[in-house]
Amino acid sequence: MHRPDRGTASDTTILLHLSSGRRSATAVSIPRDLMVDVPGCRRADGRRSEPMFAMFNYAFQVGGSACTVRTVER
Repeated sequence: MHRPDRGTASDTTILLHLSSGRRSATAVSIPRDLMVDVPGCRRADGRRSEPMFAMFNYAFQVGGSACTVRTVER
């Protein structure tokens, strides 16, 4: 059930790498409750969040897919 008062969170994040010839793919599932360093990210209201040590799915909640990508790249 969607609860707008709770914000958004991802249940599953799968990182997919395609080989240069696109003959193979490797997928890695990242647990949503993995504790990671989430960088400061731009929120939907334009403000910037503070960097913090938090569960991985917090990155998506605070800054959407762009913040999730930045978190993985760290």
